Amino acid sequence: MKIRRDQNLYYLVKFQVIQANIQHSRAASAALCASVARANADLALIQEPWVHGSRIRGLQVSNGGLLYCGHQTRPRACIYYKSSINIFPLPGFCTDDLVAAEVTYVSEGTQRQLVVCSAYLPYDKKESPPTRELRDLVAWCEKEKKQLIVGCDANSHHTVWGSSDVNDRGESLLDFLFSYNLEILNVGNEPTFVIKNRSEVIDITVGSGPICNNIARWHVSNEPSMSDHRHIHFEIITDYNPQVRTYRDPKRTDWDSYRTELQARTREICTKLRNTYDLERAVEELQNAVTRSYEYSCPIKVRSDKHTVPWWSKELTQLRGQTRKLFNRAKRTGEWEAYRATLTEYNKEIRKAKRDSWRKFCEDIDSVPQCAKLQRLLSKNGHTKLGSLKAPSGEYTKTGRETLELLLNTHFPGSRLLNHGDEYDWNHQQRVTTGSRQNWEVAKTVSQSRIRWAISSFDPFKSPGA
Repeated sequence: MKIRRDQNLYYLVKFQVIQANIQHSRAASAALCASVARANADLALIQEPWVHGSRIRGLQVSNGGLLYCGHQTRPRACIYYKSSINIFPLPGFCTDDLVAAEVTYVSEGTQRQLVVCSAYLPYDKKESPPTRELRDLVAWCEKEKKQLIVGCDANSHHTVWGSSDVNDRGESLLDFLFSYNLEILNVGNEPTFVIKNRSEVIDITVGSGPICNNIARWHVSNEPSMSDHRHIHFEIITDYNPQVRTYRDPKRTDWDSYRTELQARTREICTKLRNTYDLERAVEELQNAVTRSYEYSCPIKVRSDKHTVPWWSKELTQLRGQTRKLFNRAKRTGEWEAYRATLTEYNKEIRKAKRDSWRKFCEDIDSVPQCAKLQRLLSKNGHTKLGSLKAPSGEYTKTGRETLELLLNTHFPGSRLLNHGDEYDWNHQQRVTTGSRQNWEVAKTVSQSRIRWAISSFDPFKSPGA
């Protein structure tokens, strides 16, 4: 299973599958092994493998295994699977011309099953296709509601899957596919069987269930197969995962580490500049040193696409589900009273959860930087107005003056609010700001280096006055 980045900013979790008929050829077996390794295939649905001594030979691919009916003297179907695939053989449907297995994968957090099958429909049998074993497998999958993908050498002609003509075998096979609602997954009419004097489409891929909508990039490969049958490649998309977004946050940079790292890297830069080439190389090394030091001190972070809110709870989730059920029921029955009552309760609980969460957030502020951050957030909203506040007595202020007096007494005890036209005692101000001899002795200890140290001790991005 592989993960591929798609143009729609999603990761596609998918199986890479190859379908091939190698006509009992040793050279074609080697060509298929090379194709499996090149495409990093997860599954290969193989017909007419090279058999010697009742065993399939020539398909020794590393990190994988083969499924086929071992007690048959000349098996004509097998399945290659990568060792990382969770696969379960279905021996009840394995014969010399058919092999089936159940693959388990995870989609949207849920385990799902997919039956994959490699089938050979022999042209030398009197009965019309498909074979009895394939009929039994399709009927079982329909009964058990299993998704199914079949790659087969049909040895049948029909224009529906791209053949140049129609024969009786093709008519019989098409009737069977229609009777079980099996979808033909072939795309286009590119020949899958090519010999000197003719070319035809006789290899088909069919499927049933929702998985058919997730078949992508089905095509006939142009790579040499060393066989009269050409390889077929397609993908089975099993899941869609949101793209992992990464970023660097300059505010979280460890500047001490940056200086140490930069100092160590700049020592290696050559300072003997004899010509223009040495100068350009030194400039490039300095740029790389600055960039690498920053990347080391400011590591990459993963941006989550999940937008969560701190006030949401399990109770709100249950209440939302109940509201939706009552809404759907009201649409059918026309009884809206229960829905309206539940919706009102749901909205009340949301407002209460938001208020409680905001109160807890404000109560947990215990440092100046957190308070400064809250101040910046509130100052960005031009519509934020200072209104009524709750006094220690439990009553709320009724006017703007009462609100200001409450703030003044809380944060500056002993202060008084001047009325318009009141005279200020400047002599008192002069006495307060004159300072004693002891204060002047302390002031002498203030120097330029101490001021620079004090400014440097501020936290990054510190708000003025906080």
